Amino acid sequence: MKDRETVIEALQYMISENCTETQFDYTDDIEAAIVMLKEQEEATVISIHRNGFGSRVGSCPNCQKVLHYEYNQSFCGKCGQAVKWDE
Repeated sequence: MKDRETVIEALQYMISENCTETQFDYTDDIEAAIVMLKEQEEATVISIHRNGFGSRVGSCPNCQKVLHYEYNQSFCGKCGQAVKWDE
């Protein structure tokens, strides 16, 4: 996956007056931008339950990493997915 700055630069170039290529030359950058935007949309934490210590935990809907409600996690530390907890 391309890093955020590379994608932003490519998209800025695409809309500039200096761009001589077509959008088909930037398919990878466009797809990477779509993935990054989707990660910013809040997705609901899945498989919410209480663990053996009584803490409320759940899984990231994108990568299934364990998330802890008590730590007030609003995004996944592994994949960057923004998350929300159903109350």
